[in-house]
Amino acid sequence: MVSMGADNGKIMWERYVAEAGFPILGPSQYDNEHISIIGNRLITINPDTGEEVKNIRLDFGVTCPAARNSSHSYIADTANRLRVFRAKDNVKLFEVSAENESKINSIVADEKSVIFGTDAGNVICIKADEPKRLWQFNAYGAVIEPMVRDANSLFFASKDTNLWKVNIDNGSLIGSIRQARYWTGRRGLRRMLFINMFMTKGLRR
Repeated sequence: MVSMGADNGKIMWERYVAEAGFPILGPSQYDNEHISIIGNRLITINPDTGEEVKNIRLDFGVTCPAARNSSHSYIADTANRLRVFRAKDNVKLFEVSAENESKINSIVADEKSVIFGTDAGNVICIKADEPKRLWQFNAYGAVIEPMVRDANSLFFASKDTNLWKVNIDNGSLIGSIRQARYWTGRRGLRRMLFINMFMTKGLRR
């Protein structure tokens, strides 16, 4: 794992975290922490120093990067459940899944809600601290790559080649645009460039 300065590209620190070919999910970021799932361990790293802050062993497989807010951690397991843990002591509080029990590919969270996207194209929002569904949006293909939140909008790509923009408060569609193919390889960078364009020029309704 390598940290580089955003302005000059200078390497700030580098850290050996796993053997070659070992699965690493993340990092995702919360506050001043980088959170990665490395094999069966949830690792928290200080992004300024590269120092390991927390190392928790998981007794289940994981399908996508974890998410955090101030009180809870959210981790998707290979049984297609979103497991919700109390952040301070990693005690599991509850778990939820899509009605069709499809695999979870992406999670975003804030203090009020957590949203997860699935292999069946479901984007589901529940309350941050209880298993109560607030809304669900159904895309035409599997949610791919991490979803991105900006203010009250949620951006995500689906395998049917659409990029979607929905309202985080109620799940209503703001707009979408279709590409010739769904993103592979460096799609994360291209997605962010597309999102910037859509935010300034608008999306097709």
